[in-house]
Amino acid sequence: MPTHPKLTESILQRANISDGVEETHWDGEIRGLGVRVRRFGDRLSRTWVIKYRNAAGAQRKLTLGDWPGLNVKSARNLAKKEIGSIANKADPARDKAHRREAGTVTLLLARFLKDHVKGKKRSETTAREYARLIEKVINPGLGSAQVVAVDRSDVERWFSKLSKTPRQANQALAVLSKAMNLAEGWRLRPASSNPCRGIERYPENQRDRYPSSDEYQAIGKALGMLEKSGGIGTSVADVIRILALTGLRLSEARTLRWRNINTKSGVIELERVKSGKFESKTRVVGTASLAILASRPRPDGDIGSDDDFVFPGTDDAEPVSIWAMESAWKRVRKEIGVNDLRLHDLRHGVGTIAASLGANAFLVRDKLGHATLAMSSRYVGRQTDPLAQLSEKLETHISTAMSKNRKSNVRHLT
Repeated sequence: MPTHPKLTESILQRANISDGVEETHWDGEIRGLGVRVRRFGDRLSRTWVIKYRNAAGAQRKLTLGDWPGLNVKSARNLAKKEIGSIANKADPARDKAHRREAGTVTLLLARFLKDHVKGKKRSETTAREYARLIEKVINPGLGSAQVVAVDRSDVERWFSKLSKTPRQANQALAVLSKAMNLAEGWRLRPASSNPCRGIERYPENQRDRYPSSDEYQAIGKALGMLEKSGGIGTSVADVIRILALTGLRLSEARTLRWRNINTKSGVIELERVKSGKFESKTRVVGTASLAILASRPRPDGDIGSDDDFVFPGTDDAEPVSIWAMESAWKRVRKEIGVNDLRLHDLRHGVGTIAASLGANAFLVRDKLGHATLAMSSRYVGRQTDPLAQLSEKLETHISTAMSKNRKSNVRHLT
């Protein structure tokens, strides 16, 4: 095996070659490290490369950078680092090619939706929300950037422009961060290079807004008037009524199909696919909701009528649209003179009133379909009277039990 001299700055300075010819000078100190010399007319390039074999035995070449920008000492240090990773079965040349082919953030997010969201069978609601955040929030600011080139400063500049919508900004950052983590696993970015890591999220103020008794009355009156005048459609008006009565989420109410409703048992069976698994959740509803559902026109005797939407849009094959709901709600708010009440606040109203009527966190959880008690407890926590009554009974019971005459004074909780 021929021996090579240790490359020096002066050797590289003198390196020359004829036009159209390529030559590689190998270093005598770091095995596999060399400088590729090429001339194209008046331009002479001297580029550091590493020649190695990957774990499968295939020969690779990895470009490190051009001399003199990358001097001899720096090139050797970088080569040692890469050779160390190769010894651990890494393939830096292949990874670099993958990153070069990664393309833009827009392409990465499209793959994220296809391979991660759809591929992992996330729920339709989650998929729609991710797609909306990508289209409306992430792509306009970062979509044209190369995946491998995005750094923390790019993300910080983008994120700082979203301060007026903190909750949406935080959600968009979470989606981008997940996509960047996947990009590392897909070898589109170096390991541990997620540019979203460590960026502080915006504080989110928890809304305690829900309709007052006067506002409930005004909403009911406005719905009747607007429906009668043709300002809003019957489907839209009935969805709002169902939201106010049941606490269903907008996506749950507007996509109800007749097969989801059991009027005999007084329940709604919600269907969804979460993490690739089909789930069915029961929501108990009252007489008022059942009366609204019973009043809805339903195809009679048609094949597949159970699959029809209870609240169809302009096309019977589709549910009433989110745009139609939001547009109608704006008209209602204008009619009652209230600007800060959202459709989702009707759900808060159900939870709050349930708690005021003495429902515990378990009942509120089941009524609203929360996954845990954490969200339900916020409604129960607002109401002190039921808790005060419970505390009084508990403390009387325990204090009596702890007294000297506990045998004659103990009373059971009722």
